Amino acid sequence: MDPTNIKRLRSILTLHFAVIAVLTAMLVSYGSNSLFLPLFMMIVCVTAFIVVDSLEVFALDRVGVFIGMTVGTVYAISSYLYHSFYILSESGQLQAIAGLLIFPEAVLFLQRKNLRVYEQLAMFLLLEIMVAALVNDNLMFGIMLLPIVLLWISSLFHFSRYATLVQVSPHIEVPMPKMAELIYARFVKSIMGNEKPKAIVESRMQLAVAEASTISRRRLFQSIPLGIGAIVFSALFFYCLPRATTGGYRPKLAKNARVGLPNTLTLGQVGRALQDPTPIMRVKLTDERTKAVYAVGDGPYIRARVYDEFQRINGATMWYLTRIDSSSPLQDISRLTADATKNRDRVLVEFDLLPTCETDSFTLPPTYMSLGGRAPEGRLNSYTQLFQSDQASEAADHHTQAYSLGSMAYSNGNQLDITPIMPQRGGDNIARFLLPYMDVLTSLAPSRRPPMVFQGHAPITPPTFPHTDALRSRILSEANVSESDSVNIAKAIERYFTESGEYTYTLDLTGEIDPEIDPIEDFVANHRKGHCQFFAATMMIMLRQSAIPARLVAGYKPHEYNSLGNYFHVRQRDAHTWVEARFTSRELIGTPYEKWITPNSDYWIRFDPTPAGDGSDELVEQPNRLKDYADKLWKGYVLEGRELTGENSMYAPAATKSKDIYAQMAIQWKQLKEALLSGRFGTETGSIGFAWPLAILVTGAGIGIVLIWQLIVNLPNIAPRFAQRLGFRSRRTDFRQEFFARCIRILQRSGFERKDSQTPQELTREAGDYLQSQRGVASSGEWLERLTQTYYRLRFGNAVVLNEQEQAEIQLALKNLEKTVDNLPATKSA
Repeated sequence: MDPTNIKRLRSILTLHFAVIAVLTAMLVSYGSNSLFLPLFMMIVCVTAFIVVDSLEVFALDRVGVFIGMTVGTVYAISSYLYHSFYILSESGQLQAIAGLLIFPEAVLFLQRKNLRVYEQLAMFLLLEIMVAALVNDNLMFGIMLLPIVLLWISSLFHFSRYATLVQVSPHIEVPMPKMAELIYARFVKSIMGNEKPKAIVESRMQLAVAEASTISRRRLFQSIPLGIGAIVFSALFFYCLPRATTGGYRPKLAKNARVGLPNTLTLGQVGRALQDPTPIMRVKLTDERTKAVYAVGDGPYIRARVYDEFQRINGATMWYLTRIDSSSPLQDISRLTADATKNRDRVLVEFDLLPTCETDSFTLPPTYMSLGGRAPEGRLNSYTQLFQSDQASEAADHHTQAYSLGSMAYSNGNQLDITPIMPQRGGDNIARFLLPYMDVLTSLAPSRRPPMVFQGHAPITPPTFPHTDALRSRILSEANVSESDSVNIAKAIERYFTESGEYTYTLDLTGEIDPEIDPIEDFVANHRKGHCQFFAATMMIMLRQSAIPARLVAGYKPHEYNSLGNYFHVRQRDAHTWVEARFTSRELIGTPYEKWITPNSDYWIRFDPTPAGDGSDELVEQPNRLKDYADKLWKGYVLEGRELTGENSMYAPAATKSKDIYAQMAIQWKQLKEALLSGRFGTETGSIGFAWPLAILVTGAGIGIVLIWQLIVNLPNIAPRFAQRLGFRSRRTDFRQEFFARCIRILQRSGFERKDSQTPQELTREAGDYLQSQRGVASSGEWLERLTQTYYRLRFGNAVVLNEQEQAEIQLALKNLEKTVDNLPATKSA
């Protein structure tokens, strides 16, 4: 066997593993935002390939391997402990865990390559891919995984070939490079003064040309099922791997830290969010009836937080939610009230949350459980009308998978400003009881409604915010609006901020701050510029000064649309605040909202007093829409599988069967264990009941298949003629030497068939005598005799290789035999 070819094969296989190692390290680094591991692995692989595999001037021995792996393991463990207890860093922890696999790989690359080293490298690389799968959840992982899979298939082919050659000729795995061997021998001679005597006779097994051809075919047939089996196993493993959430790794200190809207909001905090371009989710609107994209002309108001009270704490204004009303499971559309469905469209809203999204509660009320949606388990708060997933907690990862909720917020493509108040307990029921008598109650104090309507939020008296109240009075006076006309009061205040031009939108809040007054008062009286939070907070105070119940709502209003996927791309800078004011159905009679109301009901009306600024409200095409849409497809089809598990998907039955597969397997295993211990196995029905008829059928079918297969295999021995008619050939006609098999085929063309009792020599002698008598070619017997003797010598003798002269003689004998047989009529029969 040519050592050059063996070295070339070893180099190709090493190069495959080196490229896989570098690409896998890049996958891990993509999740940890560190280039140390891929650069380290690249340097080690290049150095090892040149010094160890090509030049063969250096290789680690067993002691060096032990020391290297020990040092690498200690360093990785120390780094993990350092980033776990001294400096908290998830990125450092991840890098340390990956180092436990990468450092041993580096040591293995610096060894002389043999079958054991390749097996260990494959094991470490596969484990590293599993780690990379846990820290990546985007399309880039799939793109980088594709060349790795192709390299693995190619590596399996070369590894199978190398393993076959090692099995045939174990001597090809030389334990040390040639130069190192010479240096070692010189060292032993100089120290010990003697030299190991050389053997008088050296023998090595060599591979014949015919045998090499057989091995090549064997390699091919071994590699194909190995490659297919690896792909199938990987696909099944990927599908069965539980993925409750995506993005298992979320760095705290990296640039992709999670963002969202807090439960308590300080004045100016939304302004900082408006400068953060971090993407947080995708929102898609679908017509539930037609299943088509629901066309809208503007980005939706996505509700995320509700704040109904504020307070000055240490000089800062803090907005928070004081009332946590009763919540109930999400109901289907049949449970909604009449005013929640009147003249409204049924829209399915998909919230595809990204791992960077901290907030997990989003709605477009009125909200309901859609039969065509995928809503996680959770509850709907009757006061805030926010959906809270049960999977979210402070100590665990928030729900980052896509979910869908039904919404009645739209009519003819326009999002409605009016939202009916859900049935609630306590004071709201009292207020509903008093609604028919509201005229009598308001007549007691024409300018102020009863405090009970506020449900715990008393009106703001004018002395609290004098500048704001003075501006409110001026606005109402200029608009000629009565203090008792609540709806027009709110409209006048909203119209003043958006159209008067006296107040402008800006994120630049630099300027002198008056510490003696409230920041809202400072905004109203002095600066007169700010972002949405300032405008919404000012309007909320003005409404309460007018005895109109109002609250602050924070959420998102996206401005980017992806036309490829037909969804809105929401970023942190799309954060927005607006005002919701509460009105009774009596107050809404005669207004544009009358179309949506029913008698004796209360409603929240949305007002957005923020003026437009620099075209920020215009809907634009999302930048890099193709990449984001590809990421969405990767997440939908691969990570979560939700695109494959729809009711119309052929994958749905498999997904239904595999739902909670691990929990079901654990329960069944526990039941099986109990049944075995109690002796009840096979005597009861249930999830572990033993189906005896089915078991007998399966066992019988398996035994039948085995018997049929064995009959086919042994048919040439039992009934050779019948097997020959069926096309099955006896193993006795299969010769390992290709030249003798060719000789038998040449004789078969003239009618010579080997009998069951004939040896190869008896067959060739009979054929030689016949050819000599028919054609008078005396040398025919000599040709056949030479071929037969060579066959016996190769099969039963010690020599396993033919020299060039012998191969030439064999080829000449076959050529002459074929020429003689071709000129002979095929009249001979066995």
